Amino acid sequence: MTTKSKKQGTPKGTSSSNQPTGIEYLSRNVQGKKRMSDNDKVAFAKAMEKGFAVGRRLQLMFDLRDAVDLLRAAKVPPRSMAIEFDQADPVLHLLDEAGDAAKEFIEACGPLLALLPQLEPALDKLDLYLKNNRVIRNQRRSLTDRLLVGLAVARIEEVLGNDLRLEPKEMVEFFKDIDLFDGDGPDADGWKEILWKARHRTDKSGKKVPDKTRGRLLDALELAVTNRAKKD
Repeated sequence: MTTKSKKQGTPKGTSSSNQPTGIEYLSRNVQGKKRMSDNDKVAFAKAMEKGFAVGRRLQLMFDLRDAVDLLRAAKVPPRSMAIEFDQADPVLHLLDEAGDAAKEFIEACGPLLALLPQLEPALDKLDLYLKNNRVIRNQRRSLTDRLLVGLAVARIEEVLGNDLRLEPKEMVEFFKDIDLFDGDGPDADGWKEILWKARHRTDKSGKKVPDKTRGRLLDALELAVTNRAKKD
């Protein structure tokens, strides 16, 4: 993982080789003040964990939902009473082999297809949720775990209310030195892009935009929550 970026620079009096990393970097002093309190670090770590958990769960849910739709649409052909003949012709023999392989696989899927009716209550509940939360359904391919990590962190920053904005390098250090997740997260430049998008301070071309024209995803999520609260 790349943990240093030219855009980030190096603190005065240090070099890239002895710049603090991990807990030391997250706890470093900036202008005589501790950069992040222990409570801040816990809050950000939980936000990242929540973002990944929700993102991966949503992706799997939609993948399973698509697979179930295809299974429900599958129509098992009726049993054939055709008389089987030994085929000397190589093409007809190949067709027979293909038919036999298909028949064996379809029969093996029988127990799986038989379980589909048991999914109906859960499907009805899920479909009702998606109908009432169209932003989740319409943005399904945008709601990646990486985006939701950035979104969760951006919201935590607002909740903390102390003008603390997690830097891309700090995000990298969370992933690198605090064993929260399997595998590596994005590098510093990757997190910079993710955080800017999650905070909705750039448009599609990457140009900065004012607060009053924030990104559609965050606006839509906030509006959906507000409308839902009014209904409840």
